[in-house]
Amino acid sequence: MVARPAAPKLNQQIASIRLDYTTIEVIMKSDLPANYVYEFAISRDPDTHEDALEWQDSPRFEGLYQGTVYYVFVRAKYAEGEDP
Repeated sequence: MVARPAAPKLNQQIASIRLDYTTIEVIMKSDLPANYVYEFAISRDPDTHEDALEWQDSPRFEGLYQGTVYYVFVRAKYAEGEDP
């Protein structure tokens, strides 16, 4: 069995990250502005430029490789009530 990497460093919007062997799920903080819609991306390289990432609406990533370090990225997609 391969050991998991060290605990993730969280940014100010992320409450926690749930891990299992092939899945990562980002849990956002509950006190964030309710009108913001976020999108998520994942990479094996922490320095991947945001234009090179594949952004998705779901905070869940499945089918990942065990023993691999992944970096999760989160950004505000838009604020509801504003032009996206």
